[in-house]
Amino acid sequence: MTWLTLGELAVYLKTSKTTLRRLSHQGILPTHRLGRRLLFDQDEVDSAVKQGASASAAPSASPDAASPSPTTRLAVIHRHSPDSQPF
Repeated sequence: MTWLTLGELAVYLKTSKTTLRRLSHQGILPTHRLGRRLLFDQDEVDSAVKQGASASAAPSASPDAASPSPTTRLAVIHRHSPDSQPF
């Protein structure tokens, strides 16, 4: 069992820390906490990445596939028109 920090995992997967935090928060990436620190078991991450790769290769028949992600919904909620008043 090899434990990786957020920064180490970002280098290992060649992605950003922000993306890893989002995947962790969404429950896609198995995460362990030690206080405020996020730790990742390399074997669990490798399994999750393999499962994710095989799931994304298969066509999705889910009706939810067309619905926006929670992140997209937040972006829409916070969008302001040019003549809207600031808070």
